[in-house]
Amino acid sequence: MADLGLYGRDKECATVDALLERARDSAGDALVVTGDPGMGKTALLRYAAERADGMRVLRAHGVHAESRLPFAGLHALLRPALDLLPALPPAQANALSGALGLDEPSGQSRFLVAAGVLGLLAELADREPVLCLVDDAQWVDGSSMDALLFAARRIESDRLAIVVSTRLGELESPGLAELRLDPISADQADQLLTAHAPALDATTRRRIVELAAGNPLALVELGDDVLDTATSAWSATSATSATPATPAVPSPPGRPDVPLSARLEATFLGRVRQLAMETQRYLLVAAADDSGDLLTLHAAARTLGIGPDALAEAEQARLLHLVEGRAEFVHPLMASAVYRSAPSAARRLAHDALAAALPAEQADRRAWHRAAAAVTPDERLAAALERTALASRARAGHQAAAAALERAAELSPDPHERARRLLDAAEEAWESGRAPQAARLVDRASHVVTTPPVQGRVAQLRGRFESRRGVVHDGYEMLLAAADLLAAVEPQRAAASLVEALEAAFLAGDLTMVAELGRRALELPTGETIPAVEHVAGMSALLGGDTGRAAPLLRSALARTQDSEDPQVLLMAAVAAGYVGDAVALAQTSRRAVTLARARGALGTLTRMLELSAMSEISSSPDAAEALAAEGLDLARETEQPPAVAMHRALLATIAAIRGDEQVTLEHTDAVRRLAARHGLSFPDGWASGAVALLDLGLGQTGRSLDRLEQLAVTGHPGVLLTRIPDLVEAAVRVGRPERALPYFAAFETWATSSQSPSVAGQLHRCRGLLAEGDVATGHYEQSYTALSRFGSSLDRARTLLLLGEHLRRERRRVEARPHLRDAAEEFDRLGARPWAERARAELRASGETVRRRDDGRQRLTPQERQIATLVVAGSSNKEIAGQLYLSPRTVDAHLRSVYAKLGISSRGQLRQADISG
Repeated sequence: MADLGLYGRDKECATVDALLERARDSAGDALVVTGDPGMGKTALLRYAAERADGMRVLRAHGVHAESRLPFAGLHALLRPALDLLPALPPAQANALSGALGLDEPSGQSRFLVAAGVLGLLAELADREPVLCLVDDAQWVDGSSMDALLFAARRIESDRLAIVVSTRLGELESPGLAELRLDPISADQADQLLTAHAPALDATTRRRIVELAAGNPLALVELGDDVLDTATSAWSATSATSATPATPAVPSPPGRPDVPLSARLEATFLGRVRQLAMETQRYLLVAAADDSGDLLTLHAAARTLGIGPDALAEAEQARLLHLVEGRAEFVHPLMASAVYRSAPSAARRLAHDALAAALPAEQADRRAWHRAAAAVTPDERLAAALERTALASRARAGHQAAAAALERAAELSPDPHERARRLLDAAEEAWESGRAPQAARLVDRASHVVTTPPVQGRVAQLRGRFESRRGVVHDGYEMLLAAADLLAAVEPQRAAASLVEALEAAFLAGDLTMVAELGRRALELPTGETIPAVEHVAGMSALLGGDTGRAAPLLRSALARTQDSEDPQVLLMAAVAAGYVGDAVALAQTSRRAVTLARARGALGTLTRMLELSAMSEISSSPDAAEALAAEGLDLARETEQPPAVAMHRALLATIAAIRGDEQVTLEHTDAVRRLAARHGLSFPDGWASGAVALLDLGLGQTGRSLDRLEQLAVTGHPGVLLTRIPDLVEAAVRVGRPERALPYFAAFETWATSSQSPSVAGQLHRCRGLLAEGDVATGHYEQSYTALSRFGSSLDRARTLLLLGEHLRRERRRVEARPHLRDAAEEFDRLGARPWAERARAELRASGETVRRRDDGRQRLTPQERQIATLVVAGSSNKEIAGQLYLSPRTVDAHLRSVYAKLGISSRGQLRQADISG
């Protein structure tokens, strides 16, 4: 094998070959190669490039100096494909152009940038298969890696392969295949060493193999070190002896337990120390810059009085090599060894020289070098770094912005500015998905200044982090404390903190917490009643049982927020719409918020809006609700939001319950309960319990359903119970115990009356029909049907039709019952509600009529296929659908072909005529 780094790597090479073959066959994928320094990661990527026959190869290499520059790695990788930017959807093209510095940034979302990366690679792969290689990813800027890994997780039907190498444990890549390079065997190590240094005797080889511990780079470098020693020994002894002295195998530098990387660094430093002092200084400048740009290095060297011969000597000593106008160290450990061993004063001089050498258009680099050279606080430098952070934020480079703000804080003479910058850095770290870093920055800020504005913001951020990723009850306490601290000095921020606290209290299902929030909201000195205050007070009243006071507050909050262009405000509006029973406003508001969140790439908000949008669709279109919840679940996992994961799984449990799929219902429910126990999530837990009760009700296990719902009433979430009371009433009546439902029905009746909602009125009349007899019951069922028909076909309307048909058949009005039962069976079939459809058909048979079950090909569609089919029917192109769903157009096309095959059609026109509304 020609490349020494590939000795003993036959299996790993076969894995790479298989990946490339799949990519050529439109079944692309990604691979993360991990291993300690020197294990052959770079050699394996070189192998991939050599084997990529007929593929376009894009490359990027991690450079430590660029790790703080947003999208530097992505720019290097995508440079050959940038001419395809106009082919992307405008929002993606604009976001990616702004991120890469090709256009003015306009506050891009990192996820919209990531979608643009996938789109651009997919466009290139449409022309020829593509292989992306990213070496030393641990030093690629976080913004670039976030975008690339987001795209890598969404490769499906593309002629695209992505291979990333990184040091072991230094890159999180959930959802992607990992190939770990372990030490090679002793036999393989001996073969490598023999091929590299055949002059070594067997004893020396065994000693080096033992010291190298299976590390290919160590084998080569230690072998070279011995040969260098042998050469010196020959020179010293040739005059007096016919044969040179046998060289001693070098002992590992330092203690025997020193990590191998440290031993290698010491080996490299031994070579460096043999060079002229001027060359050693040049190497330090190169290590401090690490970008390798020759013009910059030469300019900085001249500033320090270093002549041009230094580069030549470093190259001759095999420490640096030139690649396309760049000077690169032969191995990253070499640069690390040179930099870390230098005195701090020498490092500062190198950074100062580099800052002076950089052109004006590289202001970010200059700011970082000057910051690295600083030893005392300097507001001028801090402000320059903050400007760098703002530029990074505008390009969605949140991790780079966090790093710049953190260093700016360290350079801030004023403690208030230091605290502010640390908190700003924490918010950027949180936005970049790095929660531990965000928490550490908040902790640092908390010790700088103790004023209420700073400590209030500290508490608000801690509460936000905890409520979204930890225990929601603890998050609530922190957010409430934040509101107290901020109330007098920043009432608007205090109100925002109360809204966040309400979400935490709502998830926890703690009525005491909710009541306290309502009181605090009304006490805020905002000058006027703002929508946030109305929302908090209204939800507090609702969950406290005062539906009469809650309804006008929530309606007012809804009216004042439903036209907003801010997805976060629309989230509040959608919640209000749901709890005043305004099904139309809930559907419209949540859909618009989903559209806005998609366009802005605001995935944190999008996951929550997909919850509400799925809720609005469950009764009228379980298929559409499933597609929304499945997408939301994927995004919630990707953005690491346990409450959202639990809620989407609870919604999927409900959809499975409607279909009578007991196994899937219970699988989702069990997962929700585990998350609920870990994070204190009463609302998703209650919703999942309601789903199991609905499953039992549909399967005819009415006694078990009633028991579950009564337990929910005692220990569950009041917001969930309110929506499940119609199920409880039906279960109680079917087991012959209507009196068990009466206390709960009274509360539902009060809410339904105050909500003034036709959809809730339809459910109320259905409950009244169940509790009545004769013509009174018939009248209520008919009123229920009329009210629910305003919203078209739905599970609620079909259930009303079934109950009306059952009631009429029991009244011996079988002929009148049949059309209602027939319509119910057809609606249940369309909705995929199999157990309910079977009950309707059983009633039809009892009335003297038989109905065949409809063979519905749509039931075989996956959630994503249903979602794509729905968007096609709405008139979206493949490219537009890809932009909305963060997929590539080729993947959309593959799903669409599958839809055609499953439905027995062959065109978009036929799909638009098909019934896919279920």
